[in-house]
Amino acid sequence: MSQPVKIDRNSYTPIYIQIREDLKRLIEEEKAHREQFYSDEELVQMYGVNRLTVRRAVEKLVDEGYLYRVRGVGTFMSSPKINMPAAGGTNLNSFEEQCRKAGKVCVVKVTEMKLVQAPPAVQAVLQRDEVCYLERLRYVDQIPMVLDKFYFPAEVMAGISKEACCHLKMPEILNKATGIVPSYAVMEAEAVLATHEDGEKLQISVQDPLLLRKMRIYLKDDSTAVVGKTLNRGDLFRLIVRVSY
Repeated sequence: MSQPVKIDRNSYTPIYIQIREDLKRLIEEEKAHREQFYSDEELVQMYGVNRLTVRRAVEKLVDEGYLYRVRGVGTFMSSPKINMPAAGGTNLNSFEEQCRKAGKVCVVKVTEMKLVQAPPAVQAVLQRDEVCYLERLRYVDQIPMVLDKFYFPAEVMAGISKEACCHLKMPEILNKATGIVPSYAVMEAEAVLATHEDGEKLQISVQDPLLLRKMRIYLKDDSTAVVGKTLNRGDLFRLIVRVSY
């Protein structure tokens, strides 16, 4: 364990700033040997300050991307963010490839797959009263990082297994289950804040930042076959756009 510096209580620099700067040093020295960061109680003992001061320093490091919290588990040192090319959309293969490049393990789990009455917005787009709702979580090094929520034609439910949906892109799921050949997709991206429901699934707090990517998959006649969205944790994910001149 690296030794913390002694706090200068006569300095004009606020104590929480001194702690923050020293914690940056500790993170650099220890991140190769440990993943979980010190608890608030440990930091209180290390620096001889109150819990409020410690939390203020840690929150600054969370905001700056040095640390991240997993609710009910603890605080962890951040690894390099996953870089996802914007053109990758919801391409599962691209995501897994980027994870491998970062030296991480990606696991996909289907959390829901069921027939539901189409919500009004979905019914208006797909022109179907009953649809197949597919929800899956993508874990990176056992941390939930991406939440997919998509609506398919109801026939998908009987045409493919949950297991298969863990390993296929959304257009491939549509094609394998129904034989329908998608033509193209349109994606929109924007920053949003986590809701209580999505925060529970991604193990983050309400109003933590997320990158929302809405997607529609179209057929050759320009009708919509699939509609949905992907939510990516803002603390662990970076969208890369390549511009050619």
